[in-house]
Amino acid sequence: MKKKRYVFSLIFTIFMVFCAEYLNQLEIIFPEILALLSGAWIAENQPWKVNKVQLFLLMSISSFVGVILVKYLSIHILVKISIAFTFSYIMLRLTKTTIIPLISACILPILLNTSTWVYPISVTIMCALIVIFQYIMEVRGIRNAEKYVKEDTLLGNLVTVDMEDVSEQYTIKKYFKTLLIILLVSFIPVKTSNLYFIAPPLIVTFMEFSEPSSPARKSVKKIIFILLVASFIGTTLRIFLNVYLQFPLWLVAGITTLCIFTIFEKTSIIFPPAGAISLLPLLLNTDGLYLYPIQVFIGSCIFIFFALFIFRNDKIDDYELNN
Repeated sequence: MKKKRYVFSLIFTIFMVFCAEYLNQLEIIFPEILALLSGAWIAENQPWKVNKVQLFLLMSISSFVGVILVKYLSIHILVKISIAFTFSYIMLRLTKTTIIPLISACILPILLNTSTWVYPISVTIMCALIVIFQYIMEVRGIRNAEKYVKEDTLLGNLVTVDMEDVSEQYTIKKYFKTLLIILLVSFIPVKTSNLYFIAPPLIVTFMEFSEPSSPARKSVKKIIFILLVASFIGTTLRIFLNVYLQFPLWLVAGITTLCIFTIFEKTSIIFPPAGAISLLPLLLNTDGLYLYPIQVFIGSCIFIFFALFIFRNDKIDDYELNN
C-alpha cells in the first residue's frame, strides 16, 4: 500500500508543476506540497496533530495572509517575517494544532516577493485535493486512518489524545524565543540578500526541533544530511536538466521527487521539510543557485543548533498545564 501512496504523491507533484508550466504561472508551484504529501499521504500516520478541515483552512488562510503582507504592506522584510510568524504562531495556538508547514505557506511569498493571488488560490486547491484524497485512501485502506484527533466542531476545537495544553506563560515565552532566533538568523541573510539561509522549510525545521518531544531530535545528523542531499539534488537537477538540457520543469520535479522518496526509504526517515527543500529550486533564479545547497546546509545547522541549545532544558513533564 505504501508504494501506491508514493506513486500517487509522485503523480500529484508532477501534475502541479505541469499545470504551472502549461499555464505559464510558476506561482502555482508550492514546494511545501511535497512536505504535506509526505506527511498526509506517505507516512503511516501523519506527524501533525490536525484534522482535515483544519489542514485545509490553515494552509489556505496562511498563504493568503503571506500575499496580503507583500501586496499591501510597504515595510521591511524582517517586519513582514515577524508578522507572518506571529500570525502563524497564534493560529497554531488557537486551534491547538501542530501543522507547522503553515509557517512556510505564510513566509514563502514574502521571501519570493510574490504578490499574485495565483499562489494562495493554488495552495487552497491543492490542499483541498490532499485532504480529499487522504480521506479516500483511508476509506479504501490504502493508508491508516488518523485516530489521535477528534473533531468536536467544524473548525475542530481539536482534542488530541497526547497533546498537552501548556500554560499561556510558557507559550508566550516560547513565542518570543523563537521569533527572536528567527530574526537573529535572518538579519545577515536579509542584509546581504542571501535568503537561501532562511528558506521557509528551514524555519519549519527549526520549529520542529524546538519541540522537546520531537522524534527529529533523535536523528539530528541524519536529518541535516537529508536536507543537504535534498537541496543538492533539487539544485543539480534544476541546473543540469532544465537550464542546460532544456528539459521541462515537470520532468525535473518528477525525478527530484523520486530521489527524495528513495532517500526517505533508505534512511527510514520521512522528514517533510526535505521534500519542500528539494522543490524550492524550481522557483528560484538560476543565477547563484549553485550556492543553494551550501546555504541550506549552513542554515539548517544554525537553526537546529539554536533549537537544541535554547530549548535544551525543556521537558514535557515540566510543562505547566492548564486545568
